[in-house]
Amino acid sequence: MGRVFILMSLALGTFCSPAVAASTDYDGDWLFEVNCPASTSLPAYGAFYTRNISTIENGRWTNSRSEYIHGIPVTTHDSGNIQDGNMISTTDSKGGFGLFGWFHFNWSGHAVSATEIIYEGTETKMMETGLIARKWVEVGRCSGKQSLIKPSPISLAGRGQQQNKQSSNPVPAPLPVPVPTPSPRPSPVPTPIPTSSPAPAPAPVPVPAPVPSSTSIACQKFPNLCP
Repeated sequence: MGRVFILMSLALGTFCSPAVAASTDYDGDWLFEVNCPASTSLPAYGAFYTRNISTIENGRWTNSRSEYIHGIPVTTHDSGNIQDGNMISTTDSKGGFGLFGWFHFNWSGHAVSATEIIYEGTETKMMETGLIARKWVEVGRCSGKQSLIKPSPISLAGRGQQQNKQSSNPVPAPLPVPVPTPSPRPSPVPTPIPTSSPAPAPAPVPVPAPVPSSTSIACQKFPNLCP
């Protein structure tokens, strides 16, 4: 009984286990957009919006660029990964004088489709709290979105495009090979059976006239003498 239960459990586990996602499901070129409102805790830092293009490969990406955050010119470095549709990323920006342009972002989000990922994050800034003391202070909450520009052929979107092409351009079915139709053969004309003409009736054999005897000749000449 115990052996049967183990076999049944293994079978159910085989049929019910979810499909494993590939690390390349979201590979391709993506547009990254970040929107941060003005800080309520640090009024000196107003709202800002940034965008950049990064390439995801094997579910990971890195990017370095120059941009403006809260009007401050900074150099920004991103790194992140996405697996099973869940995205985690960090952004570090440094610029300006001293700690003036040090910003850090922690992002987390998820894919809403094969071509769009949404995420949210917390923005913090390195602040000096004394002559040598410093700490990260929260500036505010930000939101972001990734939009697929060019999918990798092995990504979810790339495989979907290939399937759409195949369904819109199906392979034509092979033309049937024509089977020659046999020409009707003329019905054979029966060969007439030769019929023999009836044999002509034999000509009647003439019966020789009786030779008259001498008595009859005499009777003809002398009828009185004959009885």
